[in-house]
Amino acid sequence: MKMWWGQRLGRTDLVFAVVTINVAWAAAVYFSLGRIPLMLHVGTRTVFTRWGTEPPVLSAINLALDLVFASLAWRRLQDANLPGWYLIGALVVFWLMALVPTLGTVSGLAGLLGLVALLILPPTVGPNRFGKDPRGWKSPEHQAEQKARLAKGE
Repeated sequence: MKMWWGQRLGRTDLVFAVVTINVAWAAAVYFSLGRIPLMLHVGTRTVFTRWGTEPPVLSAINLALDLVFASLAWRRLQDANLPGWYLIGALVVFWLMALVPTLGTVSGLAGLLGLVALLILPPTVGPNRFGKDPRGWKSPEHQAEQKARLAKGE
């Protein structure tokens, strides 16, 4: 099963990727700083207002993992047959919100809601304009046929 390097990314693979990103972030921060700040990495941690107020190593780690998360979110949008450019607009809004001191927390919550939206976004069954279905369905009819066979116990 292809995971993160295909054109499209399924919901299960996204959950696995978010968990993996958080474990990698915690390990990298622990080995570089000797401590782990308590926060969840949902792809909006790199905020320009924090640059210079945190260690440069932490800024570099956060930026690297934000780029990985953006790549995953881009592919998840393509799985729902939406252009990945929507992600750029959402990130610009999150970063602009984070520049306003009172909206910094709201930006983090919006990032978390964006992650939930990516998780509940229904995928396209079968191939779409961005590539083949990562779950292996050839068409909606193929999926319906397989479900009927499972219901009959074949």
